[in-house]
Amino acid sequence: MAGLRHSAGEIVVCLDDDGQTPGDEAGKLIRKLEEGYDVVYAEYAHKQHAAWRNLGTVINNRMTEIMLGKPRELTITSYFAMRRFIVEEMLVYKNCYPYVEGLILRATRRIGTVPVTHRAREEGESGYTLVKLFSLWMNGFTSFSVKPLRIATYCGASAALIGFIYLIVILIKHFVDSSIPEGWASTMALMLLLGGIILLVLGMIGEYIGRIYMCINASPQYVERQVIRKRG
Repeated sequence: MAGLRHSAGEIVVCLDDDGQTPGDEAGKLIRKLEEGYDVVYAEYAHKQHAAWRNLGTVINNRMTEIMLGKPRELTITSYFAMRRFIVEEMLVYKNCYPYVEGLILRATRRIGTVPVTHRAREEGESGYTLVKLFSLWMNGFTSFSVKPLRIATYCGASAALIGFIYLIVILIKHFVDSSIPEGWASTMALMLLLGGIILLVLGMIGEYIGRIYMCINASPQYVERQVIRKRG
């Protein structure tokens, strides 16, 4: 984010500093931008990472699909080029938990990919530990989506519905067969019903809190790609 704030070009290229992302292939990303895209990501046929890092990439892509609406066919990597107006929209975000993919996806959907070579690390070790990757994913989960709150609402509504149906079944069985022992089944049904209602209400409260949080987060109402002014 500091690098973006100090950049000045109409096209900005971001890449890792470990030598695995080939800087000499940045022209491929820039040429792809000229086809009408706002952001172009590098796509690797074979990533020279450890198996757990590759697994982390798969999980991250799946998470961004569910939480941020990333198209399934789009591959997101740390090597990408973007237009100036995307950078300006990203810099609107002032909070302390930035998530680059989330900032890009909320600004545009004109995103493409281009194949480049991923090189093996020549020296040193990756600074990304499992803890740091998990922290990065948590930023994506909590900073740019209210879907986790909505999941709680759906779970609560489902539990309440199951409890209500179960309670009806118990009542019917009681009148059909009075020999069925009472107590445990009705207690479980009430617990499901009341627990579901509690989760549902908490989810509704969370929805309001989530909307407040997204407003504080400076989520844009719209994004200006280009302003055309009529002369005269």
